[in-house]
Amino acid sequence: MANMNIKDFAESLGISTATVSRAIHGSGRVSAATRERVLKSMDELGFTPNLHAQQLVRGRSGMVGLAFPEQGKVLADLFFAALAHAMQQELQDNNLGLMLNLMEREESQENLLKQWACSQAVDALVLVTGTPSASLLARLPQVPTVVIGHAACHQFPHVACVVLDLEQGIRSVARLFVEHGHSSIGYIGNTDDSALAVFRTSLADAGITLKACNVAASGSHPSEGSMAAMRLLQQANRPTAIFARTDMIAMGIFHAASALNLAIPGDLSVAGHDDIDLASWTAPPLSTVQINYKSIASHTVALIKRLLSDHHQLEPVHISTSLVVRETIGSSSTAA
Repeated sequence: MANMNIKDFAESLGISTATVSRAIHGSGRVSAATRERVLKSMDELGFTPNLHAQQLVRGRSGMVGLAFPEQGKVLADLFFAALAHAMQQELQDNNLGLMLNLMEREESQENLLKQWACSQAVDALVLVTGTPSASLLARLPQVPTVVIGHAACHQFPHVACVVLDLEQGIRSVARLFVEHGHSSIGYIGNTDDSALAVFRTSLADAGITLKACNVAASGSHPSEGSMAAMRLLQQANRPTAIFARTDMIAMGIFHAASALNLAIPGDLSVAGHDDIDLASWTAPPLSTVQINYKSIASHTVALIKRLLSDHHQLEPVHISTSLVVRETIGSSSTAA
């Protein structure tokens, strides 16, 4: 039926517009059978709700803004891309939309967030950042906000946190390296990252020292990981195992190892972090710390809905990581 509105659609089913609305949004009291009938009829009759009209009635935009403070080219990092995809799917499943902030400069990104919030273009914000910044949260408008990071955020009544606990996965990497006889072990990644401290402590607990000469700073691009790996692997007493802070950096290590005729895992063991889709397609498949993107997204959206329902001072949600062992960790070999 052309130009069908919600009233026409409800009348065709013999139910009220309120029931149709509750069925579509999965809210209020409506039976599973009625909801299924409404959703099936939407497909059969080609009915699409007028989102703008619904937004006016509810006084909300139905949109959530997603931003990555302190990050530059977000989509160049497949971790952020995977998280954004999971967020969009979860929001869509909850009848919410996504607005993605891809501004590269921090000032521009912050200004866009303020514009979205002040103009009511979004109902809530999601900020993905390693260490939540109290000053940033204080500068932004007080709209419902969920921070995804490595530590609990500072207490603001309108802010909730999803904490990605890296320790379990990283400890598993350190333990597996040691179990395979590695004592000369390296790390490549952001040297200001809390992951480095966890990795160093985990090795120390096993009696292994992470030497300063085996730690190399690197950006997130594989080319940067390759350059950092070349520095470590051309040392007289090179590491026989390297933990890469991201899978993208690990792919750079693969490139460097190939250039130096080092076999993985025969001559060099490698572990990454994030378990992006490409990790299982490297040759050999990469062992890496897995992040449950779907769990992060579902908990984030649940917190958003609670904040929008005027719940405040919500307890942080903690999500742990785990190691996926594939084919890049082998027994120690003598460094060349």
